[in-house]
Amino acid sequence: QEYPVTLKNVAVVGTGMSALGSILALVDAGLKPIVIEAGSLKDIEIPPTFGHLKDLPPKSWSGTDRLNLIGTLSATTRGLPRKLSFGSSAAYGAASDFYLGNKIPAYSHYLGGLSHVWGGSALVTPPEELRNWPIEPDEIAPYFQKCLSALPYAANSSSLDLHFGKPFVDSGLDISNKDKIYLNKLEKNLRGKVFVGQSRLLVHAVGENRCKYCGFCMTGCAYSSIFKSSDMIAQLFADGKIQLLENH
Repeated sequence: QEYPVTLKNVAVVGTGMSALGSILALVDAGLKPIVIEAGSLKDIEIPPTFGHLKDLPPKSWSGTDRLNLIGTLSATTRGLPRKLSFGSSAAYGAASDFYLGNKIPAYSHYLGGLSHVWGGSALVTPPEELRNWPIEPDEIAPYFQKCLSALPYAANSSSLDLHFGKPFVDSGLDISNKDKIYLNKLEKNLRGKVFVGQSRLLVHAVGENRCKYCGFCMTGCAYSSIFKSSDMIAQLFADGKIQLLENH
């Protein structure tokens, strides 16, 4: 589609997951958006202490490597631990941010935003939760499929299908026999009350960045298996499909 001149220079502020959706839509429409970002490409670099781990299978990691990873965890007895990125909390932003003289909630200054520290959970919004939206579920469904087909989506068909629909591609992560037994027991005991199934995650299940099952998801992924929007932003920039203004 040919856009009028006034729409050929389009800017997107930020590079988090929401911004990534806008960026991909603009690129798909043949535009080259200007992406204005507070962070920089340096944010996606794994610290030197852990950089070599991606070249080794988990069984070849040394005891020191494992202790270094464990040392980055923010374990606590007062609630859920805060997930960090190799010991850094910088992706969460600063609690001292101000706008027009007023203190505001912290926002991420990292390239890729909070996707640096999330677990990758991703579910299609079910029709009943879209009941009062101005857009009908049938209208938005093709866009869910288009979005997830562009991302590494690890999802298995299960009783979750009854609520969230069948995954577009049945390619979930492997789980242990113990976990399979546990899920089966939950489904049997809670049938009709709770939807039970394996997590659906934006995680590489196949390919070069596939999950290696190292068990250190909470430290930051040495193999870049857990999807971060910054990885795709960096590739779009390298391919010349976006303009990136860093440190703004």
